[in-house]
Amino acid sequence: MVKVEAPGLVNNDFDISIVNNVLTISGEKQFQRETMKGEYRILECAYGRFSRSIPLDYEVDSDTAKASYDKGNIKN
Repeated sequence: MVKVEAPGLVNNDFDISIVNNVLTISGEKQFQRETMKGEYRILECAYGRFSRSIPLDYEVDSDTAKASYDKGNIKN
């Protein structure tokens, strides 16, 4: 089992693959928040692509492997 924390993302933000027993989790984070303080408008943005590859010590059948995402955590 592999656990990855990914707060602020939703299921559609991820691509998960297993090739040659290497688990790769990649995606794109897009965050935008707008607030008003008096006469000023404040806009915060954070975005960018990410990718993590994790070599696995055992043979994985990618056709039967499963992944789930729950409250900021990918469980694979």
